[in-house]
Order: sequence, then C-alpha cells, then structure tokens
Amino acid sequence: MIPQDLGKKLIGIKEPRIGKLNKKERGQYEKTMEEAMLFFDNENISEEDKQKLLLAINEMFFMSKQRKI
Repeated sequence: MIPQDLGKKLIGIKEPRIGKLNKKERGQYEKTMEEAMLFFDNENISEEDKQKLLLAINEMFFMSKQRKI
C-alpha cells in the first residue's frame, strides 16, 4: 500500500497508467515509490525538486515496464 504522504504527492501526478497495472505490477510500483521516499526525508531538498524526482522515478518505472513487453 502506498504511504499516505506519498499518496498526497502522487495526487498531482494524474498517472492513468497506474490503473492499468495488474496486481503484481502495482506491488512493484508501490515498492519502487516507497523506496524513493527515502530521498524525501531530507528537508534541504525543495518540494519542487522532490516533485521532479517523483515524476522522473514514475516515468522510469513505466519505461522499464514498456521494455519488458
């Protein structure tokens, strides 16, 4: 399950591809995003930079899924 604070950050993403993931892929996505949250513990990083990183990780996840097809 996606942590609540990550869920709030993901609200701004509007990513339709998440809804198309099967159960296994959704678990992989959630694990990837949870691990990415380790970078967000640093208060010295701006919210804008955190959002950019989150978007980049999101895109890389789906690019890797596309390559596996």
